[in-house]
Amino acid sequence: MYSSNTPSDCLEPTSSQTSSPSCEEADEHTCTTVSVFPLPCPVGTYRPESGAIDETDCTPCPAGFYQDLQGQSGCKSCPPGFFCGIQTLAPVGAVKPQLCLFGYFCPGKTEFSTKYPCPKGTLGQHQGLTSAAGCSPCPAGHFCASEGLIQPSGVCSLGFVCWMGAQEPRPSDNITGAVCTRGSYCQDGLIKGEFWRRLRVSIQRLQVNWWIPCQATLQVGVLLLQGCAMPVTTAT
Repeated sequence: MYSSNTPSDCLEPTSSQTSSPSCEEADEHTCTTVSVFPLPCPVGTYRPESGAIDETDCTPCPAGFYQDLQGQSGCKSCPPGFFCGIQTLAPVGAVKPQLCLFGYFCPGKTEFSTKYPCPKGTLGQHQGLTSAAGCSPCPAGHFCASEGLIQPSGVCSLGFVCWMGAQEPRPSDNITGAVCTRGSYCQDGLIKGEFWRRLRVSIQRLQVNWWIPCQATLQVGVLLLQGCAMPVTTAT
């Protein structure tokens, strides 16, 4: 279909060209007054209806979706572990899913990078997390007071012991921490004391019983010993 002011250098349609769909028939494409063929909507956009006139009739993919192909009638859901936001420098949606950031997790259809922070008492030490279950508990001796952390907020207060998952420097819930117990003293959020401990250590596949004086630090069932060869896990 041509108008009287069609440019002189525009080629006459061949028999194969005349069988191409018209603007009214071609979904996912746009047509201008000088178009011989419908033009595809760009990546990051889609067009579910026919009759588009120019590129502005193509709709940007909404947040949580993306489109990496031209000329599409819909957008793809953002996969878990990624986020898909709307581009700010161009009127298009996401072209490619972006890997979820440290300190955050991204279930399917996540709309922007910081929508789902790892909760208090945890750390997001890996990219591409898909749920809060992937966030790591705050390590023993430390507390994690804010959301979206990649490092602990600090060391727990003197006189308190912090187990894994503490949200404050002085926990007292007896789940993530407690006041230091009688007969012990607590520094750096850990129970400490000088005592003798019978150790069973495997050395070169031989079981040897040692009596060694060590400076011991108890961390949730793991006895860390200073002055000894290696950390030893206590038997239950």
